[in-house]
Amino acid sequence: MAPEYAITGKASKESDVYSFRVVGLEIACGKKATDKVDPNSDFGLFEWVWGLLAREN
Repeated sequence: MAPEYAITGKASKESDVYSFRVVGLEIACGKKATDKVDPNSDFGLFEWVWGLLAREN
């Protein structure tokens, strides 16, 4: 769920794009957004992807 939608309760183009990106990440990684990437850590899909992006920059 997009943060803006959770706060306001109103859908927008931005919340649709956010949701589409989440679905894209789930398809690309083969995992649900709520799944743990590594069973030995607390990282979920978002934290894992952000970590990868941070390493590239």
